Amino acid sequence: MRGAARFAAAALATAALVSVPASAIIVRHDAPPERYRAQPADIPALADMPGSGHGVLIAPEWVLTVAHTVAGEVDSLRSVEIAGRQRAVAQVILHPDYTPPPGVGPDGSVKPIMDASFVMRDIALVRLREPVTDVVPVTLFDGVIGEGDVLTLFGKGQGGTGLTGAMSALPQRGSLRRARNAVSQVLPEWIGVTFDRGAAALPDEGSIGRGDSGGPLMIETDDGMKLVALASWTYWEGPAQDFRAGAYGLTTYHTRVAAFRDWISQTMENRA
Repeated sequence: MRGAARFAAAALATAALVSVPASAIIVRHDAPPERYRAQPADIPALADMPGSGHGVLIAPEWVLTVAHTVAGEVDSLRSVEIAGRQRAVAQVILHPDYTPPPGVGPDGSVKPIMDASFVMRDIALVRLREPVTDVVPVTLFDGVIGEGDVLTLFGKGQGGTGLTGAMSALPQRGSLRRARNAVSQVLPEWIGVTFDRGAAALPDEGSIGRGDSGGPLMIETDDGMKLVALASWTYWEGPAQDFRAGAYGLTTYHTRVAAFRDWISQTMENRA
């Protein structure tokens, strides 16, 4: 994750240095690591941004991501990796209303960050120089999403458990993992997901950590998995120094792709 917006999701974290499973996605502390392992074939359209963060191929020449992963590289992003190959970038297009959240308030409160995060329009498109012909793009989900629907999230960001949160000692680019979670809140532009524990959690419950921004949240349909949202930020109300990205009980918010369907279509058509 890059830029001011990532402060809402991760830069508040101060993690303890303890042993955790292999890096990527925050997982249950009481679940075996192999439960979360994923293979590239599970999500071949996943795009890796340089260093950290993701996107997903939605058309042969287009990668969809969250704006805060690329806002600092609008003129400098040279390539993204898809299916193990570097793909040259032609253009980065932020949503015209994207506004990164500010820093903490004068009193150290994170409330200004949280309030601004809800309206930041965190979405962007990356146009590739050449169409990708060896990977099938994901399909955007056009159905109805409700509370309780189960989504699968993919990422390679910092690992950790719900007890530790994301571990700052680990790199923001690890091995690919997947986790599932039930939708806890549906807003016009966001899908909210709470990291539950114990009996309330799914066997492979998980959450996002630093480096997972832009990763896809997919829903299983009769026609295969389809894209619902993109990993974005974490809501927090306490002191900034106590924040732990990926801890149990926290709600993460993910850019709801359907809310920006018209902008996505128009942007791609205008540059076809």
